[in-house]
Amino acid sequence: MNSFLMLLSLLLHGVSFVVIFKLYQKVQNINSSDAYFEQKVKETEDMLNSYLLEIKDENEKFIHKVSKLETSDTDTFNHDKVDSKTNDDYEKINQEDQDDVPVNMEQPSDEAQILYLFDQGYTIEEIAKKLNKGNTEVDLIVKFNQKIHY
Repeated sequence: MNSFLMLLSLLLHGVSFVVIFKLYQKVQNINSSDAYFEQKVKETEDMLNSYLLEIKDENEKFIHKVSKLETSDTDTFNHDKVDSKTNDDYEKINQEDQDDVPVNMEQPSDEAQILYLFDQGYTIEEIAKKLNKGNTEVDLIVKFNQKIHY
């Protein structure tokens, strides 16, 4: 009878060790997936921060161009002429910043153009220059697309 109880005890101990080991593995998997998720969140935040910094830089350049135009116009014209002149200058600035490709309904989206050029072997800088976009914007679109498809 003692040997039977001893055998039953060893069997129960073995089963409990296996169960504890399996639970330990599950906890480790959860911890590693949490760390992976936190890493991806940090990468996404970093990309968005860099994108926002580039937008801020572009906005400052635009404000500088506009203020330069306004100061040159106010020195030479009266108030009525300044308003019409600055509106023309704003249109010139917007035309300079727009793409050289004619606008029509069949033109692919910026994202599609970026991905097409990237697949053709263009670098991010070349694509940004060709489409008059920021390097970070092009880089983000390429990275987000790669993460979605892989």
